[in-house]
Amino acid sequence: MESNAKKRKAILKRNLKTAGIRNLTSIEESYTFTIETITGINLNIIAELTETALIMTGTLDIEVNVKDKSIMSTLGEYLHRVNSGMTLSMFELDYEEGEIWFSASARYYNVFPESEAYNGMIKNISYIVDSYSRGIVDIATGNCKDAKSAYDNSQSSILKILTNKHIAYILNKLIPEKCTDNDIIMQSSLPVSLSEDVTFSKEFISLLKHIKNNEDDNT
Repeated sequence: MESNAKKRKAILKRNLKTAGIRNLTSIEESYTFTIETITGINLNIIAELTETALIMTGTLDIEVNVKDKSIMSTLGEYLHRVNSGMTLSMFELDYEEGEIWFSASARYYNVFPESEAYNGMIKNISYIVDSYSRGIVDIATGNCKDAKSAYDNSQSSILKILTNKHIAYILNKLIPEKCTDNDIIMQSSLPVSLSEDVTFSKEFISLLKHIKNNEDDNT
C-alpha cells in the first residue's frame, strides 16, 4: 500500500510540473503550491492523487470577520447559491476561522489522469474562483448585504475583466510602443496571436480604446 502511495505521489509531482507548476512543497502524500488568478486572488492549493480521484483544494486569500454574524450568514447563503450549480466541485466556509476553500475533483478508474487533466483542473479552479470572488469580497467588506444581488453581480464581473484584458492585448499588438510591464504579463496568459501583416483602421483602434476606457471606468 505504501509503495502505491509513493507511486501516485511521484505521478502527481511529474504531472504538476508538466502543467507548469514549479513552486511545489511536499506534505505527506500531497503537494502544495500557490497560483494567482486573473482578478488577483492568491490560491494556496493542496493537490492529492488518491486511488480513485485527483483532488485539488485551494484556500482563498480573502479575510472574513467571523465575529460579524450578518456577514457570515450572507456569505454562507451566497456560497450555497454558487454550489447549487456544481457537481464535482464546491466552495466551503470555515465558520470558526473565516477561511474560504474551493475544492475540485476528477474521478478515474484503472488509468491515472494525464497531465492535461491537471492543467485543466487548475485553469477551471482559477476561472470559477475569479467568477465568484467579486461577490465574496463585496459581502466580506460589507459592500453588499444581499446574497442574491452579490450572486447576480458576480456573474458579469469576470466577463468584463476578460474583455478588458483581451482588448488591451490587441491594442498592445497594434501600438507596441505603449506596451507596459503589466501588459506583457497579460499577454503571457492569452493564447491569441496576430499575424504581422494584419492591419486595422484608425476608427477600429479608436473603438477599442473607447471600449477599454469605459471598462476601466466601470471596474
